[in-house]
This record gives sequence, C-alpha cells and structure tokens, in this order.
Amino acid sequence: MLDGALLLPIGIWLTLKFVPQPVLDECREKATQWLAEKHGKPHNWLGAAQITRIDDAVSAIPVPIQYSEPYYNLRAHVEYVRRRLESQTAAAPAKS
Repeated sequence: MLDGALLLPIGIWLTLKFVPQPVLDECREKATQWLAEKHGKPHNWLGAAQITRIDDAVSAIPVPIQYSEPYYNLRAHVEYVRRRLESQTAAAPAKS
C-alpha cells in the first residue's frame, strides 16, 4: 500500500517532467474544450464508490503465487467494469 502511495505520485511527476510543455498545453486545451462541450464532468458517485470499494477489497486479498493469473484476471475485470460505468455515465444525457 505504501508502495502505491509513493510510486504513483513519483510516476506522475516523472511523466510530467518528460512530456514537453507544448504537448501538455495541447492536452489541457483539448480537455477544457471537451469539458465545455459536455457541460462538465459526468458524475456517478454511487457507482464510483462501489467500484472503489470492490477494488480495495480485491487489492487486500493475499494471493499465493500459483493463483496470480486468476487474481490478475479479477483485477482486469474490476477495471473493465469501472471503464464501462464511466462510459455509460459519459454517454448519458445531462440532467438539468
């Protein structure tokens, strides 16, 4: 758990250091334009909370090495559900 808490921010920092500034500016501009067209970020807090809870529970499972492949498949399926939920939320019409 501590590894993720340290490695993720360091990885993000390194990525931002190695990506050229014009590329970052272009990506930020595209993201801002996308958010303006979509009227903000889509939110499905209940679904996100449930997926996060499931992901945390799966991450806490101690797995013997001989079960690493099924464990990896389970983690991949959790990520698939997360992305599917995000895409359905993004495709849903905005409520006003």
